Amino acid sequence: MGRVKPRRLKSESEKEQSIGRVLKGLQSGLYPPIHKAANITGVAYNKLQRRIQASKSRVAAYEAQQLITTAEERAIRWIYRLELAGFPPRIEHVLF
Repeated sequence: MGRVKPRRLKSESEKEQSIGRVLKGLQSGLYPPIHKAANITGVAYNKLQRRIQASKSRVAAYEAQQLITTAEERAIRWIYRLELAGFPPRIEHVLF
């Protein structure tokens, strides 16, 4: 028996990017029908089918219920990285 490679878990953004690439490929005719595109790319068939029917991703669907938006969350992460590097965030950079 051969060695089994450990699976690398994808982050949510990587999953969304791969789904977006597959959907663009389906629209442009790069990929054949959905089930073959799912087999070729490794994206789940039911996920592709739901996205084609214009349903939102789980993150996008519940964004209105979150305390902060994704843009605010990105800004907080950016400020946190600045602080870890020893640079104080300046007011003119933080204001949108």
